[in-house]
Amino acid sequence: MAAAANELLEVARRTLASGRQAEALREASEAREKFQQAGDARGAADAFSTIIAARSAKGELQEVLAAVAEELRGCRSLNDKVGEAVLLRAVAGAHLAAGQPADALRVALEARAAASELPGGEVGLQTQAMQAVANAHMANGQVREALDVAREAIELSRRAQDKQGWAEALHLSAVIRLSTGASTELVV
Repeated sequence: MAAAANELLEVARRTLASGRQAEALREASEAREKFQQAGDARGAADAFSTIIAARSAKGELQEVLAAVAEELRGCRSLNDKVGEAVLLRAVAGAHLAAGQPADALRVALEARAAASELPGGEVGLQTQAMQAVANAHMANGQVREALDVAREAIELSRRAQDKQGWAEALHLSAVIRLSTGASTELVV
């Protein structure tokens, strides 16, 4: 059940990336249902994150925020820091997409705080939250802060030997540097 849900979630993400929000929303919702039936809270949170992205892309920010508020209450009542961090990271992205960088930064910092309370095995989620913070700093014109957070994400993922997180953090650092004309010398 969880394998089918993971596959469907990947399809939803590709569908969303191709600009078909309504179809992605349907696929992500179906994946979330499968994750919930399998008792996979992390998978369900990841699927909900894709639902948030699809609805945000459709311009439904207020509806997204209302739905997330309810989900966050559930996560917090269960002390589910993984779900909380995943949801907050997605909401930060929704605020960025809606042109609300100050709100994006506030929520991204909340996601980072929730992710920092997770055990070491969740380094990937911690670096993803840090990337959300860096992106929000960039949207707020805070290049130095964005680079500092990207460097922290590089170091954290390197220490944890999280190759995917390390690659994503290096990519983010390069994007920040190239988009601002900063030195392209990477910290590795």
